[in-house]
Amino acid sequence: MTPAVQETTATAQRSSDVPLKDNHPTETHSKSNPSLEFIKALTNVSDIQECLRQLELEETKVDADLDELLAEREELESSLDKLEVLEPQLGGLQHESKSLVKIISDTSGLAESISVKVRQLDLEQSRVQLAIKHVEDVQELKFCISGIQRAMEHSEYEDAARHMHKALGFDKRILEGSFAEISVPSASNPEYPTVMLANSKAKLLDIISTGFEGATQRQSEEDITRYFKLFPLLGEEQVGLDKYSQFVCAIVSGKAQTSLAGPPKSPTFYADTLIRLFESVAVIIDQHQPVIEKFYGPGKMLRVIQRLQEESDTRSRKVLEAFEEEREIARKVAEIKAFREPKRTTLQSSGTIRSLTPQPGSSNIQQSSAIPEVIDPRELDINLNEMVLISQRAHLYNRFLESRAKSEVEQLKDDHAGEALLEKQKDLHNESGLLRVSGLSRKVEEVIDHYLAIEEFFLRRSVDRAMKIDEYDAGNQTSSCVDDVFYILKKTISRAVYTSNVDCLAAMINFIKNTLEMDYISVFQRNMASVFSNGDTRDARFQYMILLNNVDVSIDYLEKLTVEIEQECVSTIASLSEHSLAKAKVVLSGLTGSSSRFKRILNHGIEELYERTLKPRLRPLLQDSYKDIKYVVTDEEYAEQEALNSFVNRFMSGLESLVDAFKSTLTDDNYNQVIANAVTTLTKTWEDIIFDTKFNKMGAIRFEKDLRAAGFYMVSLTSFPLREKLTRLNQMAMLLDLEELEDLYEIWGNNAGAITWRLTDGEVRRILRSSHGHFYNILPWIPVEKFRSSLRVSQKHIEKEIATLTSTVSEISKKSVQGSMDPKQVEVALEAIVTRLSTLKRKLKDTRAEETLYSQRTKVRLQHLQEFTAIPTLDSDDFARWSRVRLNRILIDYMLRDGFRETATLLAKSEHIEDLVDIELFVQSAKVEQALMRQSCAECLQWCKENNSNLKKIKSTLEFSLREQEFIELARERRSQEAIAYAKKHLTPWKDTHLKEISHVMGLLAFPPETKCHPYKRLYDKSRWNDLISQFRSNNFALQFFTPEPLLNVTLQAGLSALKTPMCYQADHRNINCPVCDPDTLGALATDLPLSHHFNSSIVCRISGQIMNEDNLPMALPNGYVYSYNALAEIASVNNGKITCPRTGAIYDITQIKKVFIS
Repeated sequence: MTPAVQETTATAQRSSDVPLKDNHPTETHSKSNPSLEFIKALTNVSDIQECLRQLELEETKVDADLDELLAEREELESSLDKLEVLEPQLGGLQHESKSLVKIISDTSGLAESISVKVRQLDLEQSRVQLAIKHVEDVQELKFCISGIQRAMEHSEYEDAARHMHKALGFDKRILEGSFAEISVPSASNPEYPTVMLANSKAKLLDIISTGFEGATQRQSEEDITRYFKLFPLLGEEQVGLDKYSQFVCAIVSGKAQTSLAGPPKSPTFYADTLIRLFESVAVIIDQHQPVIEKFYGPGKMLRVIQRLQEESDTRSRKVLEAFEEEREIARKVAEIKAFREPKRTTLQSSGTIRSLTPQPGSSNIQQSSAIPEVIDPRELDINLNEMVLISQRAHLYNRFLESRAKSEVEQLKDDHAGEALLEKQKDLHNESGLLRVSGLSRKVEEVIDHYLAIEEFFLRRSVDRAMKIDEYDAGNQTSSCVDDVFYILKKTISRAVYTSNVDCLAAMINFIKNTLEMDYISVFQRNMASVFSNGDTRDARFQYMILLNNVDVSIDYLEKLTVEIEQECVSTIASLSEHSLAKAKVVLSGLTGSSSRFKRILNHGIEELYERTLKPRLRPLLQDSYKDIKYVVTDEEYAEQEALNSFVNRFMSGLESLVDAFKSTLTDDNYNQVIANAVTTLTKTWEDIIFDTKFNKMGAIRFEKDLRAAGFYMVSLTSFPLREKLTRLNQMAMLLDLEELEDLYEIWGNNAGAITWRLTDGEVRRILRSSHGHFYNILPWIPVEKFRSSLRVSQKHIEKEIATLTSTVSEISKKSVQGSMDPKQVEVALEAIVTRLSTLKRKLKDTRAEETLYSQRTKVRLQHLQEFTAIPTLDSDDFARWSRVRLNRILIDYMLRDGFRETATLLAKSEHIEDLVDIELFVQSAKVEQALMRQSCAECLQWCKENNSNLKKIKSTLEFSLREQEFIELARERRSQEAIAYAKKHLTPWKDTHLKEISHVMGLLAFPPETKCHPYKRLYDKSRWNDLISQFRSNNFALQFFTPEPLLNVTLQAGLSALKTPMCYQADHRNINCPVCDPDTLGALATDLPLSHHFNSSIVCRISGQIMNEDNLPMALPNGYVYSYNALAEIASVNNGKITCPRTGAIYDITQIKKVFIS
C-alpha cells in the first residue's frame, strides 16, 4: 500500500463518525484531503473522478519526494565512509589531549604557589620603602623647622619663607604622626612640629607684613617686591594680594586727590581728571600684572583688578560730584525742566522768507511760547562737550577692565581652587569678575540723563533761533535755516555718538526726529499752505519755490548726515562692541522715516506748485499753438507750414517762457519733477486734441514732424527720462502714417514684435477714423474676454508645436543629406512628428468648442444689431419684437447678477436668446464668490493668476486684498510665525504701492481678534469678505466689459431721470400718466436721481395727463385754469356741453373756453 493510500485510510478512520447530509459530505471534509468514509459515501461520478484526480496528484508528489531522497543517498554514504576513516585518528588525538591537560594543570598549581610568595615579598618591600620615605620626610621636616628658626634669627626671611613653604608642603599624616612628634622635638624646641610651624608662620607673616607696609611707605620698589613675593610661600596669597591692592589703590587715590586739588581752569578739567584716573589704573594693571603672575600664578591679578575697580569707583564718583557742583549741572537741568511747557510749543510762520518781507529785519517765525534765554547757550555747549568726554572715557575704561578681568577669569576656571573662588564671588561680581553694580556706571548714567536734558534744550533752542533768523540771500537756492539747522543736527548727533552709549544715541535720534517734524518741516508746511493766500503773485511763487528747495536740500542733507554718522559709529562705537555698532545702525535707520516724510511733503508741494502755477497755462499754450493749424492740408498748405513751422515755434517759445522762472530758481531735482509733470499734462492734452482732429496723408506727415520737434524740445528741458511719456503720441503718429489698411496687421496684435502698444482698441479705432476717411473700423468688437483667452491658448499651442516641428524637420533633412541618419532613424523621427501633430490636434479640439461658441455668439449679436438698423420706424412690429428681446436681455442680466441663475437660464431658453447673454461667465464667477463666502481665497487667487495681465491693465488691487485677508486670518488664529512668513512672501512684493496698508495690517500681530481698538477691530470684521466679493465682481465685470451696474438699473434710472421734473414732487402739479409723479412706486426710486434738462417746456393737461400742443390745443376756462381741448370736449360730451373745473368746481359752457397762445 502506498503512503498516499495509508494516509487516506487513516484519515477515513478519524472521520468515520462524520454524518452525511443529502448524500453529500458536510463542510467538515476538504476535497483536497478526502477520508475513506468520504470516498465511500461518494455517489456522484464527477465527485469520484475529482477525488481520484487528487489522489493521483498526491501520489505523484510523494513519488517525486522519494526520488529526491534516493538521489541524495550516494552522497550521504560517501560522507559516512570518510568519517569512518577518521575515527582511529580522533582516538589518538583524544588520548594526547588528556595528557596535555594534566601537564598544564600541574604547572598552573606550581605557578600559583610561587606567585603567592612573590606577592608577599612585594608587599613587604613596599612597606619597607614607605617606612624609609616616612623617615626621610620626618628628617627633612626637622631640617626645615631648624632652618626656619636659624633663618629668622639671622633675619634671612627669604630662606625662612622657602623652608616654611617646603615644610607646609608635607603630608598632614607626617606632620601629625607619632614618629614626627617623637623625632622632631629637641631640647631647644620641645613642641610638636605642627605647633612649631604654626608659631613660626604667624611670626614670619607678621614680620613680612610689617616689612611690606614699611616698604610701601618708603616707596621702595625693591623692598615691596621682596616682601610681596614671600606671601605665597607662606600659603597666604590672599593676604599678599590684599596688601598689594591696598598699595596700588593708595597710589591711585593719591594721584586722583592731587589732580582734583587744583582749580578747574580748563573747560574739560573734570573730564581730564577722570581720564588721568583711568590711565593710572590702566598703567598699574599693565605694569604689575607680570609681577603678580610670576609670583602668584595665572588668574591672581583678578583680585587686584577688583580692588582697583572699587577704588576707581570711589574716586571717580568724587570727581563727577565735583563736576556737577562746580558746573552747576543740577541747577541748569532744574531750570530747563521748570521752563518746559505741558505741551510741546509749536512755531508759527508768517508764510514769508525774511529777505522778501516789506519790513527789513522782521522775523518770519513767531513762537507761541518763547524758549527761555536764562542760560547761556555757549556755556551749555561747553558742559555738553565735557559730559560727552566723560561718558566716552568711562565706557572705554569699563571695556578695558572687562577685557583684562575676563582673561583672568578664564585662567582661574582651569584651576579647581580658582573656580571655587569665582563661585564664592558670584553674588557681588558678574561673569567677567567685575562688580555687578558699579558706582562709576551709575554715576555716568546720571551724567547721561543730565546730558540728554541739556542737549534736547540746546537743540530745540538752536533750531528755534535758526528758524527765527531765517534769511534768503540772492543767488542761493535755499534760505539760511537749512544749513544752520543741519549744522546743529550734525553737531548734536556726533556728540551723542561720541558718548559711546547706544541708548543715549537712540534717545537723541528720537528727539531729533520729533524736532525735525514739529519744529522744522512743519514750519515749511505752514509757510507753503499760506504763501498763496493773497493770490498767485510772482513773489508768492518765488517764496514757494524757495521753500520747496529747502525741503529738497534737507532730504539730501539728511541722507548724507545718516551716512556720515554711520561712519563715525564704525570708528567710535565699533571699538567697544560689535553688538553696539549693529544696534546703532538700527537706531540711525530711524532717520530714514523722517526722510520719507520729507519726500512726501516735497512731492505734495511740487504737485501743489505745479497745479497752481503751471498746469492752468499748459492747455492754453497748446490751444494757442494750434490756433490756425490744421492737418487736412494740400501740398501748397503743407509747404507753407513747412516753411513757417508755426506750431513748433509758438510751442517752444511759449513753453520756454513758462519754465524759465522754475529753471532759474528750483533745485535740479525739483525742476526735473515739475517738468516731468508738465510733460505728462502736455502729452495728455495733446492726445485729446489729436483725437478730435481730422487728418489726411500730408497732415499726418506734418503732425509727425511737429511731434518729433516738440518732443525733442520737451525731453531736452530736463535730465529725467521723459521719452516714455511720448510713447502714446508716437504710436498715434505711426497709425496716422500707415499707407494701406493692410499695413496695420504688420504692427498690431501678434505681429507687434517689440512694440508694446499703449493705445487701447477703442483709441486705435478713433485714430483711424480721424484719418479723413481713409480707414474704417477694422477691429470688430469681441463680446467677451474669454474669446480672446481661448484664441490665445490655441495660438500658443500652435506656435510652440510649429516651431518644434520646423526645427525637427530641418534637422532631419540636414542629417539625411549628410548621410548621418539611416532610413530607419528617419522613419522613427517622422513617427514622432506625427505623434506630436496628433497631440496638437487633440489640444486644439479641446479649445475649438469654446472658440466656436464665442464666435457663434459674436455673429448672433452682430446680426441682432443689424436687425435694429433695418427697422424703418419705431412704431413697427419689428421694433416691438426687437425691444422684447432687449428687455429679456436686460432682465436676464439682472437675474444673473442677483444670483437667480436657474431662472435666467430658463428665460433665455424659452426666448431662444442663449447666444445673446453670457450665463456661463456668471456661473464661473459664482464659484469664486461661493468660495469667498466660505472664507476661502484659493479660488479667487487662482482666478487672479489666470487673468494677471488684464488685471494689471485695469490697475486692480484684488490680489493684494486677498493676500491681506489671508494674513488677517492667520493673525486671527494667532499663528504669528506663519503670518510673518506669509507677509514676507506675499505682501512684500506690494510694498512700493501699499506700504501704508501693509504697515497697518502688520499691527494685527500685536492685537488679538477681540481688541476694542477700532482700526484693528475693523480689520478683523467678517464683513471684509463681502467687500472682497464686491471687489471681485467689479474686476470681473471690468475684464468682461460688463457695465458696473445691472442694465436694468441703468435703463430704469435713465428713463426716470429723463422724466423727472420739479413738478413731479408737487401734489398740485402731478401728472397721472407720469411714473415719477407716483410717490409710492417709481417716484420713490427717482428721489436721488438728477432732474431732466429740457430745452423746450411742455404743458401737460391735469385732467388727461397728455401734452398740450397743436394737435391738442391748450384751452382756458373763464376762471383762468388751462386744460387740453380733448379733455374738455370729452367732459362736455357727457354733461350736455357743460364743463366742471376740477380745481374750483365752477361750471361753464364749452362755448366759453378760449385758445391759449404761449410765447
